[in-house]
This record gives sequence, C-alpha cells and structure tokens, in this order.
Amino acid sequence: MSTKFFKKEGEDSDPEVSDDSSQNEDKKEDNLPARKNLYMESSSDEEEKRVVRSEKDKRYHALNENIKKIKDKLKNEDFNAISNEFDELNKNLEKAKKVIEKEGIPRFYVQICYVLEKTIQDYPPEKKKNLKGNNAKGFNNLKLRIKKNYKNHQAVFDEFKKHPVFSEDEQKSEDEIKKNKKDASSDESSDDDKKAKKGGESSSDESSLSEGSLSDSESSDEEDLKKYLQSSDPQVRRNYWLLRKDTEEEDEETKKAKEEEKKKRKAEQIKQAQLRKQRAQEEKEKQAQVNREKVTYTIDALEKKIVEIIERRSGKKVQTGKSRGVDEDLDLLQDFLSDTKDNGRRLEILMILLPIRFDYAKMVNSLYMTRNLWVESFKNLQEVFRLIKTKDRLNIQEIRTFQRDSENFYKESSITESFSTHFDGLDSELVKGFKNTESNLPEYQDRLRDQAQLYKLARDALDYFDLIRDEVNYIKFAFKIIEYTYSVSDSVMEKMRQAAKERGIDIKHEFYAEMNTQQLVQELALRIYRSGDEKLKIKTMMYQIYHHCINGRYHVAKDYLLMSHIPDFAQSQDVNIQTMYNRVLIQLGLAAFREGQLTEAYQILGDICGTGRVRELIAQGISKNSTNEKEERRRILPYHLHINLELIETIYLIASMLTEIPLIASNDTRNVRYFRKFYEMHKNMYGPAESSRERIIVAGRELIKGNWRASYEQLTAIKVWEKLPSHVEKTKTNLLEKVKEQAFKCFLFSFQSCYETLNIETLAQQFELSRETVQSAISKMVCGREIKAYLDADSSCLVFHRDEISKLESLALNLSEKITSMLTNNEKIMDSHFGNYGYSDKDFSESALKKKSTYNKKKPGIPSKKKTGGKRRFN
Repeated sequence: MSTKFFKKEGEDSDPEVSDDSSQNEDKKEDNLPARKNLYMESSSDEEEKRVVRSEKDKRYHALNENIKKIKDKLKNEDFNAISNEFDELNKNLEKAKKVIEKEGIPRFYVQICYVLEKTIQDYPPEKKKNLKGNNAKGFNNLKLRIKKNYKNHQAVFDEFKKHPVFSEDEQKSEDEIKKNKKDASSDESSDDDKKAKKGGESSSDESSLSEGSLSDSESSDEEDLKKYLQSSDPQVRRNYWLLRKDTEEEDEETKKAKEEEKKKRKAEQIKQAQLRKQRAQEEKEKQAQVNREKVTYTIDALEKKIVEIIERRSGKKVQTGKSRGVDEDLDLLQDFLSDTKDNGRRLEILMILLPIRFDYAKMVNSLYMTRNLWVESFKNLQEVFRLIKTKDRLNIQEIRTFQRDSENFYKESSITESFSTHFDGLDSELVKGFKNTESNLPEYQDRLRDQAQLYKLARDALDYFDLIRDEVNYIKFAFKIIEYTYSVSDSVMEKMRQAAKERGIDIKHEFYAEMNTQQLVQELALRIYRSGDEKLKIKTMMYQIYHHCINGRYHVAKDYLLMSHIPDFAQSQDVNIQTMYNRVLIQLGLAAFREGQLTEAYQILGDICGTGRVRELIAQGISKNSTNEKEERRRILPYHLHINLELIETIYLIASMLTEIPLIASNDTRNVRYFRKFYEMHKNMYGPAESSRERIIVAGRELIKGNWRASYEQLTAIKVWEKLPSHVEKTKTNLLEKVKEQAFKCFLFSFQSCYETLNIETLAQQFELSRETVQSAISKMVCGREIKAYLDADSSCLVFHRDEISKLESLALNLSEKITSMLTNNEKIMDSHFGNYGYSDKDFSESALKKKSTYNKKKPGIPSKKKTGGKRRFN
C-alpha cells in the first residue's frame, strides 16, 4: 500500500489516483532512491544552516553589526541613537578583550572612531545650534565618549591618523576582488558542467535532470557541488569528488596570485591617501598664507572693518547672504589683534572681541563655553586688565566700541564696567563647565586650575580698584574672592602648599599661598558689611560662618549665626539663600560633633536629616517628584562644593545613637525620635556588621550593656572618618570620651536594681574616666531625678534607694495599664453599639459621687426653696 510519505518529488498527492499494479510496482522500485534523496537533502540543509565560528569571528561580527547601525544613523544625523550604539560598540569591544590582546585593536573599529571624530569636528555650527532635546544631548555625549576613547587608545589612533585609509576605499577594493573571484569561479563552473555531462551519459532520467540543473548554475561553490550527492546514480555522485579536487587545486594556484594583488592594491591605496593628505596640507598652508597677505590692512582700512563689524552687531547694517558670520568676524579680529602693536587700538579690538567670542561659544555649545574658548577669553581679559592699569599712557577718548555712549566714545568708567561684566561672564561659564563635566575626567581638574587663575586675576583687580578707590567694583571682587575661598579649609591649603614645594613650584602668586585665610575673609567681609547691599551681606555672613565651621571654630560660627538673626528670616529669602543656609546648618552640626557637642549636633542636624530630603535641600540632587526639574538642575552645585552625604548620615546616626540610647535604657521614650526605629528593627540582628548603619546599631546594642570598648571599636571601624575635612584625631578623642560617659549612664540605668551601693573609684576604673567626671555625671542624674540614689561623701559610694520598683514590677504595671486602656476601649465600643442603659463613666467618677452627696445639702446663709407645682425634677 502506497502512502504519501513514499512518493517521489513532483508526484501528485491527489487521493483519486488509479491503483494499477504496474504503477505501484514502478513506485516501489523508485521509493528507495527517493528516500535516500530525502535524507541526504535534510543532512545537506543542516550542514548549510550550522556554521561553526571561532571566537574571533563571533566578536568581530558583533562589532561589525554595531558599525553598520552607526553608519545608517549617521545618514539621518540621529546622534542620540549613534551615542547609544557607540556605547554598545564599546561594550562589545570590552567583551572581545581576549581576542584584542592577541590580535590587537581591529582596524575597522579605529576607522569608525576616526569617522565619528571627523563628523563631530566638521559639523556645522548652524546645524549644531538647531539640535534639540535628546539629539543635542546625544551629540555632546558622543563627543565626550570619543575623547575618552582617544585617551584609552591614543597610540593606535595617532598611528592611523598618520596613514588614514578610509573604509570606503577598502570596501571598493574588496568589491573588486570579489568581482574577479566571481568571474573566475563562473569559468570554472562552465568546465565542471561539461565534465558532468560527459560522465552522466549512461545514467537514468533523474541523473540527466541533475546534470541539466548543474549546467544552468553559474558558480562552482560547495553548495552547487553538493547537488551531485542528491542523485541516486553512483556515477553522478562520483563527479562531486572529481570536481571538488579540481577546484581545490585551482584555489591553491590562484590564492597566491590574489593575495599578491590585494597587497599591491593596499599599498597603492596607502600611497594615494598620503598624497591626498599632503596635497590638502599644502593647499591649507597656501590659503593661510593668502589670508595673511590679505589681512595686512592700513589704519584707515582697519577702522572701516571695525566699524563694519560694529554696525553689523548693532543691527544698523542689514545682513546679506554674503555677509560675514560670527566665526569669520572672530578670525578677522584675532588677525587684527596679532598685527596691531598700538595699546589703544589693541584695547579697542579686545573690547569688541570678547563679546563676539561669548556669542560664538553659544553657537558652538548652547550649554556651556568649551574650555579652549574659555582659556582664550581669559587671556584676552588678562590683557584688557593689563592695558587698564596702564591707562595713563592711553588716549581713552580715541577708543571706540559698539558699546558707545552719547558722545560716541568709550569712557574710562565704561572700560572698568565692561571688565567687571566680562569677568562675571567667565565666572558663570566656568560654573556651567563644572556642572556639565564629569568629576572623574581630567578636564574637571583642568577647570579647577582655571578657577585658580581666575582667583589670581580677581586679587589683582581687587588691589587695583582699592588703589583707584572704586568702591562698587571693590565690593564685587571682594565677594568673588570670598566665594572662591570659603569652601577650602586650612588643612587642604597646607597640603597644596606642601605638594607645590615638593614639585619645586613657586607658590608666591598661587591662591593657596595665603597663610591666614580667616583674616583675609574677615577683612573683606567687613568692607562688604559696610558698603554692600542686603543680599550680599547675608551671603557673605553665611560664607564666613561656613568657613569657621570647616576650620573647627564651632563656637565662633555659632555666635555669628545667632548674632546675625539669619534663622529668623532665612525661610523668607530666595531659594539660593535657603540652600546656602541649609549647607551652613549641616557644617555647623558637623563642627559641633567634632567638638564633642553631641546633643547640639543631634539637634542641628535633625532639622535637615529628619526630612529625608538632604540631597535636595543642599542642592546636590533632584527630588523624585520634581515639578520643575530644569530649575533644580540649574541650582545644583559643582561637585567640588558637595558635602559627602554618607558622612552627614553617619554622623547624625552616631549623634542620635549616643543621645537616645541612655533614654532607651531608662525607659524614657518621650524624647526618643530618630534612632529608636532603627534600633527596634535591628536590635536582634546577628552576624557581622557590614554597612555603616549596621555598625552603629551594633555599637548601640553594646552601649546599652555598658560595654564601651566594643561600642567604640564598631564606631571607629566605619570608613567614613577619612572623609572628614580636618581634625580627625581630635574628633575620635572626643568621641571616645562621650562613648565612655554614655556607657556609664546606660550601666547605671540598666543595672541599678542589681546594686545597693557602687564605689566611685571602681566605676572610674571600669570606664576609664576621672573621678570628677564620674561624680559630675552622677550628680546630674540625681538632680534630674533620673535615678533614685545619693552620693555618700564619707565612703565615696553611690547609694541606691530600695523603694523603687524592680524591673518585673515595672513590666507588671505596664501590663495592667495596657489592660485597663483596652477594657475602657471595649466598653466604649459596646456603648456605641448597644447604648449605656442610662449610665456613663461620669456617673461613677469620684467627682460625680461627691457632687451627688453634697447636692441636697443646704448652703449656709441661703434659705432652701420650697417645692411648688409643676414638673417633677430629679436631682
């Protein structure tokens, strides 16, 4: 019986086929080869699908896929997607680390990095200005990633830049090689077809079909040769091995020739690339020489060009399509400046050049001024200040700019005002640069050095304005100097001085050369208090308090804060002042902790840390449910001004632990706020402590037993002590004394029921405290009625009163109180549902019974009233 599983290929599967015996016999004869073909086809399919690749091929394939996606996105200028895909490319490169160690960085990776770098460098400023949202962010992120990549693989990139071979040229050469290979393989396939026809003359119809299909094919690849294996005739299958041998021999013969040809083409491409690069360099130098020759203007021509730039910027002249752009004006003024030696003319050009460069910086990057432009602007501003100081030798009346007054001349007062304005602009751009630069990058350190240079310029300007008695600008620059100095402690300044001496740097003109920053800040602050406006005075006072706090002068800072009455009106000021006030409170609490004032530190830090929004309140982060995210991001401070959040939380937990644990030991829960919930959650925690919070909880558990050594060891094992700005050893010494005192109190609270008398000398030795400290602590506890005891001066003992209840009795009283409260609650619930049957709690109170007993008594001197008719009254 025949079934559809044993039918040949091409047979009809219609069920109404005739069942002649002759046809069945023919089918039976042909079934076996058909089945063989079926199985051989499936095996050949498996061989085609299954491709075994080496690790190198897998990794390179993943990298090539990323590069293809990047090239597709480059056509659409989707920089956000390119940035994400570039990150994915770098991740795959990291995964291929073992392959790269053997083979080196692949050339196609270097090529795509070079293409991306050139794309970003040559991207038009007009288009860059029009980038919005995620596309602009992706552009900037991609720029940073490429810079980082360049630093990681600098040697490879520099070598490639010397002899750049673009991927397009290589692709063309590869396409040509493939084309030649294809033509050669087609010639080979035609010869193979002829051999196949000769070898298959005596075969059946099936073999002739397979030969016909083979003659129609245009290549002699492995897949075409495998068609011989599908035949049932052994003579045809033999052709597979014969032809394969011939092709292998031909491949071996042509392989060397193709490799030599490929090497020659690569060498030619490298030569052509070098020639193109050399020609481009020569053309660039020629053009630069032509431009230099063109820029040699006379004085009259120079004035005309400057007037033209002024009119264009002031809007008096209508711009046409051929008019110069901002970048061209910038280059032109730079050339004027380099060719001009007259000081007056140089000052005029500089006063025009600076605002143009600020505008150009916004075109290049809308978020912040790039460091290269910032450094150039700073150098121009330094030269402006140098020329201002030599103003006696300049004719101010001949200096003209686009910021002219009614007389069309630039006055001396306007020069100083413009200098101050440009200084503020550079300062704000530097702050923006800090905010938009990652703190772990070398560029951030470079910008910190730029701030030091800006500080030196501010000091020179301060001395100059003090000399010419310009009080307004003096106040402005005095505030800038305090703003640069207030967050740097004396210990950090000393470390910087030592590092500079080791390197052999002259520190005479550096900002950290100031030995007494307290005196400097005090002198400048007094001038601001005398002549500044109200907001400037408030900020200066808070900066001064902050500076006292980080240098360990807690009591001075506290007196300044109380005398200024800032806490009374700080919450009604603008957001920046409120943020600075919160930062001052944090530093005041940390200073109190370093001085050993645990209670004050606990109270001060509790106002900020108790809210759970420390990061947002001190402008170091954004709240999760922010309604105005842009404003909060704009208020975030640069990283070098941040206060360590882990340090704040740890110190607040230690202060709250040392303050609240004695209260927990004395069963006084009225003043317990913050630490109790952590202690109740983790007091039964077992195993070694890992985090800072767990160590503090274990320290509190040991402290409540009076074990001060184990408690102090847990606290000192916390790694946060390294993050204190100064006075680390002094802080640990004060902490040890406080731990001993609080452990002594906890010991008395926890074990007072176990003793009748305690010797003061024994207590002092046990807790390693002085006799005076022990007597003082006991006296405070007795006077505060925390313990029922008295000091016996004759025997030097602490004698406890035995009338106090034991721990078991106190637990029983607590239980009875809870049962009573539960009973009253149940009665009230019953009354609300079923009524009180004419009775209430008031009827059974002592006061109600007294009133009832005295209600009918006749009061003295007052006659009793006789009952008259009417309604019956109930007493």
